[in-house]
Amino acid sequence: MFPSPETFVGWIKRHVVALEEAHGRNGIANLSTSGVHTATIDGWFERICRERLPELLDRMAETNEYGLPALKAAIRRRYLVPDDREVYLTAGASAAYRLVCESLLAGSLGRDVLVESPTYQPLGILPQRFVGSVLPVPIPINRAPGDVAAACSRAVRRSTVALVLSNLHNPTSSFVSRAELKQVADAARVVAPRITVVVDETFLGLGPGAFWTAADLDPCIITVSSLTKTFGLGQLRCGWVIADKGRYPNLLADWIQFESIGSKILEALSLMAFEQLDALLKSSLEHLAVNRAIVVQGIEGLREPKLLEGEVPASGCVFYPRWTGRTRLDVAATRLFKEFGVLVSPGRFFGNDCADYFRIGFGGSAESVRTGIERLTRGLRAMA
Repeated sequence: MFPSPETFVGWIKRHVVALEEAHGRNGIANLSTSGVHTATIDGWFERICRERLPELLDRMAETNEYGLPALKAAIRRRYLVPDDREVYLTAGASAAYRLVCESLLAGSLGRDVLVESPTYQPLGILPQRFVGSVLPVPIPINRAPGDVAAACSRAVRRSTVALVLSNLHNPTSSFVSRAELKQVADAARVVAPRITVVVDETFLGLGPGAFWTAADLDPCIITVSSLTKTFGLGQLRCGWVIADKGRYPNLLADWIQFESIGSKILEALSLMAFEQLDALLKSSLEHLAVNRAIVVQGIEGLREPKLLEGEVPASGCVFYPRWTGRTRLDVAATRLFKEFGVLVSPGRFFGNDCADYFRIGFGGSAESVRTGIERLTRGLRAMA
């Protein structure tokens, strides 16, 4: 399913480190990463440490042997998590997904996992360590309501142990409604009664259902999320799993075994972030509104001559257009980086049928996004 000789995360890290080592952060416009980074976040940690250190220490008073209780309670309140669901704290969304895979899929050799396609590559790579096969569920890139439910209903079979989706979708930023996710779960359980539907909600805060996890829709749905992408708080490494207590009783023992304990300092800082989450979200959405307008206006020079196909999404912080020029996208992406000073994520990392696509992240500074789009436009027009 993911034949690329290099992983996407490895590719991103290699390029970001190269930019750092070459002191090229200001020389290369990096549109390859996802997530939001606002001016508000730049000073957030400093203000907390300088002005609110006693409050931070107060929030560290409780034991965090099972995760800081006040932080788990804050997640439960904010995301409307019912009492029969449990919140498990992890070191980011990646660790949350790894915990779910280790707990649910170990010993499932001979079963299969379905992963939406296109997808964020690690969602497909990790299950391959545990099951007999990981199969793509092709879903239209330009999704319409009902497309996800229809595709999943066709794909699920009796041997399916898990179905993996993202909402907002990475890389297209499309949103799946709660009603459609309920349809997915209902249809999947008819065919495979013990199936787990895993929903990665890392970008959910940037969509219409910002604080309403899908974990309450059906006991078979497990969600993973974090404070990283929506709020720009990656330094906190605050992630979590939400799962039904009765259906997944082993998750607690597996959390103890695999996670053991988190950082009390980071959990206390995360709690303080939750206490300001409305203001942080407002800052993210205002920041993205400015950047989205830059992208919409900037790519008109590519859309008009039909060199680029796709609409900039109304939600989220990533855009997944199709390049229609004569130069292969992989070649074009390399030239964009080396000759025009802009880095984008090639579509080959997101699916087998995405060779002409690429992902743009527009959550950075307005200046870097504007510069990146200008260089992208100039480069692609030169290669048309």
